[in-house]
Amino acid sequence: MEQENPSTQKDPVQKSKKNQKTTLRNTKKWIVFGFIIVLLGSAEFGFWKGAHVESLWRNVSLKISTTTWQRYSDRSKIEKAIVSNLEEMGTRLESGQIESALEFVHPDQKEKYTQAFTTYPDRIPAFIEGLRSAKVVFISPKLNAYDTERMARVELQIPQEVNASSDDNSSYSTTLTCMLLEEKWVIDS
Repeated sequence: MEQENPSTQKDPVQKSKKNQKTTLRNTKKWIVFGFIIVLLGSAEFGFWKGAHVESLWRNVSLKISTTTWQRYSDRSKIEKAIVSNLEEMGTRLESGQIESALEFVHPDQKEKYTQAFTTYPDRIPAFIEGLRSAKVVFISPKLNAYDTERMARVELQIPQEVNASSDDNSSYSTTLTCMLLEEKWVIDS
């Protein structure tokens, strides 16, 4: 009869420990996998929930970012300068000085405005009324992120009929972009 070599024999206690280690490794893998699933699920829910318009924090941040320009210390000075320039442009157009009025238009846009004024001279009075109704709706910060130091958006109410007032319901709203060019606010688009 053959005698079994004790070094090759598997001890039942060793077999049991090996099975426990394997089971523990598999359990750890499942726990980590489950934790990752829960983490990803909660992150996805958070992103989804945060993207809703009803979110209080989103509304607050949106309000702050869209009204920050209204708290600039130089806001009233800028608004007066823009409105003054647009009114002066309107006065010059009214007196027929188209070339002189184009001083308030960015050099890159002068050709476009010259063509519009010569092609549609009957619309100039409505445009003048629009210039007189100018309202600044946005001023950029001093970031030098653009080709210019500052930019502003101006809303005009242009009447459909030549002699209609800008308060009349027969007007439409349009927006101009103005920029600070060599210390002067000019129309860019």
